[in-house]
Amino acid sequence: MIVAIANAGPQLTRILWSNGKVLTMSMHYAIRAVAGTFVLLSLALGHWVSPYWYLFTAFVGVNLLQSAFTRWCLMEKILAGLGLVRPEADPGRGRSA
Repeated sequence: MIVAIANAGPQLTRILWSNGKVLTMSMHYAIRAVAGTFVLLSLALGHWVSPYWYLFTAFVGVNLLQSAFTRWCLMEKILAGLGLVRPEADPGRGRSA
């Protein structure tokens, strides 16, 4: 069980688990964790509550796909805005190949 989430530096989030262990992750991995949680949660809700929750699963997938091409991610902005994780310096950002 997660006890606390705190900013641990310019690009990291520190997560304190109830057993005392600390997990530190970058923005990249925090977004993966949030997306995975949203997908699993929406699949469970779609199965037990209403099939309309599968639309949320599709929404998460579409956002992951568009962020791969545009390098813009709404969840990145949300996490940075909450102060949980700060954006990483990406030298390839804005550069077209």
